[in-house]
Amino acid sequence: MKKIWILAGAIFVIGLLYFRMKSEAPKMNSGPSDAVVVPIPPAIAPVGTPQVQSQTPVMAAAPVTTPLSAAVPSQDSSSAFQVLKSRPPIEKQIPKLQNVRDEVAKNPHRTPHSLMQFSADLSDKMVLALQSKEASQYMMKQLDACASGDAVATASSASAVCIKSAYELSAKYPELVGDSDKIRDHADPKALKIYKGMKRLGL
Repeated sequence: MKKIWILAGAIFVIGLLYFRMKSEAPKMNSGPSDAVVVPIPPAIAPVGTPQVQSQTPVMAAAPVTTPLSAAVPSQDSSSAFQVLKSRPPIEKQIPKLQNVRDEVAKNPHRTPHSLMQFSADLSDKMVLALQSKEASQYMMKQLDACASGDAVATASSASAVCIKSAYELSAKYPELVGDSDKIRDHADPKALKIYKGMKRLGL
């Protein structure tokens, strides 16, 4: 069972990384009508939900589009930090476990929309945070709250991605490695297990 949840977390991270690469690729002068098409990875069940095998073929998921003007702002690093501060904190956007379970129950063959929306929101914030050390320090506080979220109420796979994101920030700004280590130490134990599984898989 533990391997199932590690794989689930890995699939979620693959979706997040793909979205981030797509969001960073376009030029800064993208118009409001431009959009990134994000393929939905295979359905994953939230932590604590029994894995049910089905003989029904997996259906292709509908794509999600996010305007490039929202994903990659055309501001300098100082302006990007102000934009980041104006966005809702990521810990307020982490999916509730019951909501994810309900979405899986309604459509077990697609990744829950709440997880994909969280992936998109976090990716937008990371693009902004990586533009300056000041923005990264600000984002670290949000990632700490996200990673240490209530495991009973929130999806641990999403919290695991917050741990990974903290280390992405400290990889660019090594002086912040102490902050990412603290986030790991404060993390929800279930999320930490998924994160360690991702590392073993090289994600």
